[in-house]
Amino acid sequence: MFNSVFIHLITNHFPIFGFLFGAVFLFYGLRKDDRDIRNFSLFILILSTILTALAYFSGHNSEEIIEKISGISHEALETHESIALIPFSLAIIVGILSVLHFFKSAKFISWIILVLSLLTSATAVATSYFGGEIRHHEELKLNHSKE
Repeated sequence: MFNSVFIHLITNHFPIFGFLFGAVFLFYGLRKDDRDIRNFSLFILILSTILTALAYFSGHNSEEIIEKISGISHEALETHESIALIPFSLAIIVGILSVLHFFKSAKFISWIILVLSLLTSATAVATSYFGGEIRHHEELKLNHSKE
């Protein structure tokens, strides 16, 4: 019913916003020393890790489909794919640390998770930028109208 391109398109914002919101809630929970808010943030981060993995793996499958479409920048596609490994790897680390943090709570682990979550979100923004460069209709129209 759903193809990998559709799944990729609906999950690719979670690496940006999920880790950003998770980090904000974690910071608030740390500042207020509220375990419930910290646990809620860990839940957001674990869910974001799962959805990031889904976005990453559906992206690999999507490549097979969109490579055949005219107007696709293969250079941008390859750049997007290689950069995507960075937020994916960071997300896996954040997810593992978040799960472990439920069982062994320590403030320094919370701060490490917070920093890594922000890095995950920032590198996902860069990945998104290159994903957006794969196909831009307005650029194609401008280039054809100049010829």
